[in-house]
Amino acid sequence: MEKIKHRINRLKSITRRLVFTFFYFMLSHHRIIRRLKSYGISDIKIYKFRKWNIGSKRKKMSFKKMRFYYKARYNNSACFIKMGNNNSTSNEITINKYLDRCSMDFIPSLLLSDEDFSKSTVLIVTEYISNLKKIKVPDDIEGFRQICTELEVIHEKLMAHNIIHGDLSDSNLSMTKDNRIMLIDFGYGWIPGMNKNTFLRTIYKKTSNANVYCNAHNFLRVLDEIGTPDNFKQEECYKRLERLVGLHTLAVPIAEGDENNS
Repeated sequence: MEKIKHRINRLKSITRRLVFTFFYFMLSHHRIIRRLKSYGISDIKIYKFRKWNIGSKRKKMSFKKMRFYYKARYNNSACFIKMGNNNSTSNEITINKYLDRCSMDFIPSLLLSDEDFSKSTVLIVTEYISNLKKIKVPDDIEGFRQICTELEVIHEKLMAHNIIHGDLSDSNLSMTKDNRIMLIDFGYGWIPGMNKNTFLRTIYKKTSNANVYCNAHNFLRVLDEIGTPDNFKQEECYKRLERLVGLHTLAVPIAEGDENNS
């Protein structure tokens, strides 16, 4: 009998939390919609929202963050809206402004931004790319060669402007419906003049030489992780990417004792 009561009470507790979360979300959602409309944004539809822990659970230093994503229209163009209240989102605004000046067609254009949208929430509005999906290895060798060639061009342009993405994955290295490569989410990126500390907190530090590498090096890592067949790796296009890794001298040099400097 006690067990049944305990389960009923637990079920009631869970139900109350779910109801509270639902109404809290709906109120937040409508508040956000009203604010977005004040920027001249219209036809706003929720795309998704995500809640995750940042920090170390093991060391009891984690805390929860909520991020909202919307699809809408701004200046008669389809746009993608991202909101967050962490440092990486503010970092992304700074980098996207720089990227827009570099005119790179493989990165969605920044249309609007506000670093103090609401209660320290950051707003980023970018060009909407329809049917964007995770990168995958084409079944045919010609398709694979096209991807490798695109990655070489992307790497060359990023190098020319001293840009490091900092968080390349099979999601951030995306593809359009016609298999064109797009780079998104520069929240952990770096451009000239930015603080180096961002990179000290990523997994891309090469401890052997105290340099942080990205771009070509991590293109290969992503291609490996999504299951590039061994026979594709024998192609010259893949070998060229491997050689780029060997020649990859663009890095953020971090000398000992320099970690706290800008």
